[in-house]
Amino acid sequence: MKERINEFLQREHLSPAEFADRIGVQRSSVSHVLNGRNNPSASFIQKMIAAFPGLSTRWLLLGEGNMTEQSTRSGSDLFTDPRQPEAPTTNHEPVQKKAKGPEITQKPIHEPSVVQSEEPISYASKKEVQDIWDDGPGEIERIVVFYSDKTFKAYKPSK
Repeated sequence: MKERINEFLQREHLSPAEFADRIGVQRSSVSHVLNGRNNPSASFIQKMIAAFPGLSTRWLLLGEGNMTEQSTRSGSDLFTDPRQPEAPTTNHEPVQKKAKGPEITQKPIHEPSVVQSEEPISYASKKEVQDIWDDGPGEIERIVVFYSDKTFKAYKPSK
């Protein structure tokens, strides 16, 4: 699919940054898709189709048919029988752009990252915890306890 997205960007004369801004995703997401690091998510594809209503969903997802649709999805969708004849389209007409109007600004979603330590997990007794608390190399800022039910509690020492 990345080849078709690249082909679409070339046809529309869009840089990856302009494309990301247009469909409302982070620029790094577009870069990762175009470089083959990640496949586009369903959300990515939905935003692309919403921003460019003349883009053929069937072509984008399956590589079948023309890049552009004659009409903007009024009667044609991914589930339309492909054996039914389509109105011919030329590859020289530009994809219809999203109508100008009030823009919705979307805040980027930051996925939590998993940090893996190369050190094995060590378990401490209450006495060892007290010793760490009293004799550590610096002042303890906070202690975070993670529970198996994916919750946590943060403790800060009283001053």
